[in-house]
Amino acid sequence: MDVDSAFVAALREVVASDEVKPGLLTSPSRLTIGATVELACLRTVCVPSIRDIIDQWKTSCPALGRAVNVFQSAALPSGTAMWEPRGLEFFPIRGKSWADERHYHPFESRFRKAAKQAGFGGLADGLCGALFEMADNVAQHSAGGCGIPSPGLIGYYICDGHVTFAISDLGRGVLSSLRDNPMWGTLPDSKAALAAITEQHASSRRYGGEGEGLLQGT
Repeated sequence: MDVDSAFVAALREVVASDEVKPGLLTSPSRLTIGATVELACLRTVCVPSIRDIIDQWKTSCPALGRAVNVFQSAALPSGTAMWEPRGLEFFPIRGKSWADERHYHPFESRFRKAAKQAGFGGLADGLCGALFEMADNVAQHSAGGCGIPSPGLIGYYICDGHVTFAISDLGRGVLSSLRDNPMWGTLPDSKAALAAITEQHASSRRYGGEGEGLLQGT
């Protein structure tokens, strides 16, 4: 069973209702990078049955085990040997100063180098820009009423001719964030909110101008 974002969305609904369906106990044969970072974040929710399921999956999905460890410890593991193959890595997003020189910049450099080695050449800088923009949105827009950004996780996987990355967090979601701005208060659902962000430069900021969408990666 491949696990994708649609499956994780269904799992989030299970978390909300605290009812675990029997089919969810099946261990996945492969996790997409998006599902991996989503599940790593979801592992921390206070629903014991969900934690047990994800812990079972960790035994057959080493990447999920890595992602959970990075997210929960909020730090990269010591020793580069843990990151073989080099095209798979995770990075925690914590607070507004998450993109520091000591930890994030080397991570970004490894991502750029791996993208170039995979054949993306001059596109590597644009990919780095898109990765940062998406991750920084967690720090900028995931906070609720307390004003403290929710924790998040970056994950990327790169091989010859292929690059994919994903960002996940435990924040309030794009729909709730955009509704802070009366201009976007009538959006019907999260899908429409994502479209507004990427296509119409929607932003939760009332007086801060438009969002940048995905301009960093173009």
